[in-house]
Amino acid sequence: MKTVKAVIVLLILIFVLLPFSAILWINSSFLVDKDHNAVVSRRSGVVGVVGPGKHYKIPLIDHVTKFPSGTFTIESSEPEEFYLYTTEEIRLSYEIEWSICTPELAYKSTVNGDYSWLEQSVVRYWSPITMALLLNYDSKSDLIGEITLLDRSIRDGLQNSLKDRGVCVKNVSTKI
Repeated sequence: MKTVKAVIVLLILIFVLLPFSAILWINSSFLVDKDHNAVVSRRSGVVGVVGPGKHYKIPLIDHVTKFPSGTFTIESSEPEEFYLYTTEEIRLSYEIEWSICTPELAYKSTVNGDYSWLEQSVVRYWSPITMALLLNYDSKSDLIGEITLLDRSIRDGLQNSLKDRGVCVKNVSTKI
């Protein structure tokens, strides 16, 4: 009778606990690629940010969201129409370089870790900031002479608008 109980206990260990333990062990580690970072979160919020390499988490409790760590470039598909102070019409296109500089804030401002929303935010803020700045110029020739200043002002405006979302705008290049 003792032998039968021992065999049953052994079979339970082999077929139930061992696979369960193996699954937990496998789910406790994760790998972050060299050009990515990851945010580790729980119900209570963000636990931390980790860089490339192998890391460990608490299975079934911690959630890992990976995101690219490099610089992204957004280009306008078509020039946008704006008006200067004198109501002269001007068409501008842009190229914006941005990155995620504060992963915790970027993660909190996304839906389920979907970072593509951040790119949409960069584009959404460009137009009203540019429109407001263009009201300082009387003519296209004035604007051409100060395009670097305009780019810097747009970059600063974007940076200010997006800093609470964890986004850093590195460069703005406006084309007339």
